[in-house]
Amino acid sequence: MIVFDPQGQFSAEGPDMPIKLSEWARVYGRDVRKLSIATDIRLPQENELFMELIQRTRFYQQLSIKAGDNRESARYEFKRVLQAQTNWHETETEGLLRALLSGVSGDTAAMTRIYASPTPRARVADAMDRMLSDSTEFAEMMSIVRPVHDLFREMKPDGTSRRVSLYGLIQSAISASESPKPYIVINLSAPAGAAWLGSEEITARLIHTIAKHLRRQAETQFQESKVRANCVVVFDEGQRFANASTGDGDVSDLANFLVAAVRETRKIGIGWTFITQQLRSLHPSIYAQLAVKAFGYGLTTGSDISLLKDEIGVGGAFDLYQSFSNPSSRAGARSYPFMIAGPISPLSFTSAPVFLDVFTDVDEFRQANQR
Repeated sequence: MIVFDPQGQFSAEGPDMPIKLSEWARVYGRDVRKLSIATDIRLPQENELFMELIQRTRFYQQLSIKAGDNRESARYEFKRVLQAQTNWHETETEGLLRALLSGVSGDTAAMTRIYASPTPRARVADAMDRMLSDSTEFAEMMSIVRPVHDLFREMKPDGTSRRVSLYGLIQSAISASESPKPYIVINLSAPAGAAWLGSEEITARLIHTIAKHLRRQAETQFQESKVRANCVVVFDEGQRFANASTGDGDVSDLANFLVAAVRETRKIGIGWTFITQQLRSLHPSIYAQLAVKAFGYGLTTGSDISLLKDEIGVGGAFDLYQSFSNPSSRAGARSYPFMIAGPISPLSFTSAPVFLDVFTDVDEFRQANQR
């Protein structure tokens, strides 16, 4: 199980989490791995990924390169210099930054491709020269580049231990030799001092990278050995990254990837779970592909109710769902009502939904099930 945790709730498992999944996983002998994308996971050395993440910082603003075609040209030139840096993920950030700045500023043809007009070209060249010669300005640019570079480096920012490679982490989740399988939580929330990492676009790009490599490694394993991944991917706040928004951008790209992945990865043993407070917010193609749906209390708005009616029809099941009481209205230990549609229970011989009261207190569970 791999959980994408954009708000850190599954990682912290605070008082708002009535059931501690990591404790359950340990009881069943699973290796529990709670990893922060900011400090614990090493991204693969991909030039395009590095440049895309840099583009979402203040890097180009500091160089006085305006958005649009000029910035796209600059991104191409910096990527070209980056490709010439062997093992850039292993070098010190200071050396990498100096190589990038001097490699572009010292190339007249490259500077002309960024800005054909001499005035703006001179402005950018002056900004680069100041950074390379002025320690204060260089330090400011370092504060922008270092957090991005750290995501690709082997050592953690504190220098005391190593990051886990993304390849190795995924392999531990899909390998048949791992038994029992690990319970992995990837904390995508931004730690103190790394607010840039909390950007929705950056978070979506990182999820896309991880999910893409998961699919690729699982497909390779299946092709070579016919062994299925036997892995479920859980998205908390699913409406943020699996929605029906259109247009360009990382969030839209991720949603489109997930639409295809949900449809095409069953045969290689990857399942997908989306947690959301609004049915209408999930991409329709993803919602339609979900075999099992668990409906908790709170679907009361018009579009959500319409989707619910389409799912179970109008009748006794729908009336029973509407009778659910708000768990928050109860003092002390709570129970949570759920209506589950789909092939979830061997006790249900029809297509009718299964209804459950889920308890968070063992004694109350026993009391309710005395018979």
